[in-house]
Amino acid sequence: MPDNDKGHRSTVVILRRSDDKKKFVFRYALDDESGVELTGTSRYVKVIYEGNAADLFDVKGEDTVQVKGEPNIKWKHSKAKKLLYQDIIEGKVPLYARDDNGNTTMATKDIYALRPEFAAYNYDKFPSRLSSLRDTIQKKMSRKGDDEIAFEAFVRYTPVSIKTSRGNIQWKGSEAQELALKDIAEGIHTEKGYRYLHEKRPEYFTNFPFELFRNKIRQEVKTAKYLHTVKVKGKQHQSS
Repeated sequence: MPDNDKGHRSTVVILRRSDDKKKFVFRYALDDESGVELTGTSRYVKVIYEGNAADLFDVKGEDTVQVKGEPNIKWKHSKAKKLLYQDIIEGKVPLYARDDNGNTTMATKDIYALRPEFAAYNYDKFPSRLSSLRDTIQKKMSRKGDDEIAFEAFVRYTPVSIKTSRGNIQWKGSEAQELALKDIAEGIHTEKGYRYLHEKRPEYFTNFPFELFRNKIRQEVKTAKYLHTVKVKGKQHQSS
């Protein structure tokens, strides 16, 4: 490695497999802009040739090194684009190029240097690609905001339906459900059966056919058992 520095890290481009087929040939640029071609596995490398950086890279000044050409995978479908999108969403890259005072939020060259995947694509095209991606995300966020406002308005001004499509009152939140939870706790449904329980209260038989009522009771029992299991397991986890 350069200066025998085993901790050296560089952005590399895979060129081809080596003759023994078990290793790969890479290229990268050193700080002094001298080009290097090397072979190695994913952990170890061996320098086999050093040449002029101009043979391997287009040097675009002190801040950036421009790789000649681009990968076969177009930017539109590239991992680099997906990563840049992710970085913007997560806030690693500012969504806006300038702040409220008109100052640059983050230099393009600094964004370009964030990931080696970006360096595989031409720096000259990177600013426009970054700008386009920012515009796309801003528009999506704007539409999301509009959708949320519309949904809130719908909820605010649309009355909650008190009946189902079959004409029955809603079970959840009803007086029948409240009474049923008490009867279930007393075990009436297991002691005397669903039919007896259904006929016990007018809140049951006047609002819910027997089959529907029985299904509601079974669902409440199942939910109660599940919540009890979760509670027990939670206590066991805390004590372990």
